[in-house]
Amino acid sequence: MKLFHTLPAGACIVICATASNPHKVYEPKYRLSPIDGSKIALPTAEQLAFQDKEIGVLIHYNIATYIDIDGCNNVPSLVPNQDLFDPALINTDQWMDTVTALGGKYATLVAKHNCGFTTWPSKVEFPTLGNKTIPYNYTISQSPVHDRDIVGSFVESAQKYSIGHGFYYSVVVNNFLNVQNSEVLNTSLAWGQVGISDSTYDQIVFDQLSELWTQYGNLTEIWFDGGYSSTQMGQLESLLQAHQPQAIVYNACDTNGTCVSANSVRWIGTETGEAPEENWSTGVTTDGGDPTSPIFCPAECDTTLQTDDRWFFGVDQPLRSIEEMIDVYHTTVGRNCILELDLAPDRSGLIPARHAARYKQLGDFISSCYDKPITPKETKPEHNEAGSYFLVFDVPTAIDRIVLMEDQTNGQVIRSYQVRAKIVDSQEANGTLNVPWTLVSNGTSVGHKKIDLFDKAITVTEVLAKKKSKTGLVPVLTPLSPTLDIQICDSLAICEFLAESHPELPLWPKDPVLRALARSAAAEMHSGFAELRTNHPGNFIAKYTGNVPVTDKARKETERALTLWHDARTKTVQRLKELGEEDEGYLFGKFGIADAFYWPLLWRFRTYNLPLTTASPEALQWIKKMWSDTTLKLLGKDYFKQAEDPETAMAQFDDIFKGNPEIQYGQFKEDWEFVAA
Repeated sequence: MKLFHTLPAGACIVICATASNPHKVYEPKYRLSPIDGSKIALPTAEQLAFQDKEIGVLIHYNIATYIDIDGCNNVPSLVPNQDLFDPALINTDQWMDTVTALGGKYATLVAKHNCGFTTWPSKVEFPTLGNKTIPYNYTISQSPVHDRDIVGSFVESAQKYSIGHGFYYSVVVNNFLNVQNSEVLNTSLAWGQVGISDSTYDQIVFDQLSELWTQYGNLTEIWFDGGYSSTQMGQLESLLQAHQPQAIVYNACDTNGTCVSANSVRWIGTETGEAPEENWSTGVTTDGGDPTSPIFCPAECDTTLQTDDRWFFGVDQPLRSIEEMIDVYHTTVGRNCILELDLAPDRSGLIPARHAARYKQLGDFISSCYDKPITPKETKPEHNEAGSYFLVFDVPTAIDRIVLMEDQTNGQVIRSYQVRAKIVDSQEANGTLNVPWTLVSNGTSVGHKKIDLFDKAITVTEVLAKKKSKTGLVPVLTPLSPTLDIQICDSLAICEFLAESHPELPLWPKDPVLRALARSAAAEMHSGFAELRTNHPGNFIAKYTGNVPVTDKARKETERALTLWHDARTKTVQRLKELGEEDEGYLFGKFGIADAFYWPLLWRFRTYNLPLTTASPEALQWIKKMWSDTTLKLLGKDYFKQAEDPETAMAQFDDIFKGNPEIQYGQFKEDWEFVAA
């Protein structure tokens, strides 16, 4: 069973701006975060609608279907004879039956692959190197089925089945014209090849794309496999704007952020069907993206049903198992990536029966598992602030996964999330419903959809989903001044304001070298240590004494903190000695902003018994200094009171590991003894 809920962005547009580049038609649109002023990329309506489709197919049917190798890739002289293309039973409606059974919402057809053969009757003419104008005579019109238009039949079937249709056209390779990487090779022509110039090749590309983009209706997707050349970019932009401005364009952007369309999607960097766990809807790199990028560019995960990365039909080629394909769904759609699954008709022009059966198996699994999510009895409104969703069920309910979705209308803003549940079938529950909150799921990117699977089902009565975003709650300082009517957001900005307002206080070191080091350390704490801050929440009451699970990321962050404290102290001691000034034992001499920033992290070391095995004597001396500071003790007492007060306590973060028999824990109050493990 599963739990399904949507997390909204919950923010309004503060500033809408575009970058400035006179060489591009497309300019990225973004707004500025009200928290830190960073750019939040804004999607187009077409991009959001495309993400909603979740699953599509890439149909590999061309003359390469009739050769033994998987296409003409990396064999520049290979130009298969047109006589090979002779489908006896082709039925594009049958293709759409399979797409529908899979649950696909769009289909993109390979209209021309790297061999150069077109499956529509192209009428383009061009000059050869000998200045003779000839027709593009490597098309379906020169094949045994010369009276057919496969592209036209495909479009008619897609429209009949209400499936969005699109085209793949290889811009960078054309063996028929002796072109590799968008350039005509300076080699002798092989059988079947025609010699042309680079400029003629570009014009052929534009003319054939114009045929595809003007004769077959509005396209859902346009595929540029391998991108396009710099000499083609400007004209491609113009053609897209003129004929298919609504189309999603795969590989519309290069990794430098130059794009030919606002409706761009990017390659994920692999054809295995596995997106990174942290996958963002923004950025143009061929990986998990970049949450700081001003370009909204969702990922599309293309992969094959046949084994060995086989795209065109292969005789007796094995298929991936249904178990593997279910994993593919979870590691693509379940990781904010659109799944585009290869569909390979055989040499008769039909989808083989065993292929169709496997697609249907996958479609049946998806619909049976996810079409009817569990509906909670209620959400408690008092917990709906700051992006929290508190779900309550009528009866104890079994769940084995969490599905989260984000409203990305104003950009992808969620930067991390946690899901906690009250698990009543654990051994420690002992038949009672009064159980603590347990962390069951957490991560960073949500985007269109995030699916977290559990190792086994759990029975729960309540579930709490909580997000942190670029538009969430932050500290705010309102100066009590008759001359200032301002609000200052963000802890680091507040500290800078206080330091400038009170230069007599040692909030930053007076020495410029130590001041720079202190600012650097505070900035790293401000933006770093995400794993410790997310999965080890601040807790002033609990005291875990052993076997607390520490992830590799948390361990690395722990070691980084200890190294930073060591470096701060050793450099400070040396610098103050050079200056002949007193060292009070804090990170940069006197107690300051940097010490205050790391105090909450130091509490996590105490609460969760984080490993101090790599701590240097210098780091341990600073820890002892902080832990025995009388002012911080008084502040800690106030925090103890808040943690014990039902009106200010956050129950979901108290004793988060309680009930786990392997973890040793207890309670403590005003226990200031800090023992290095």
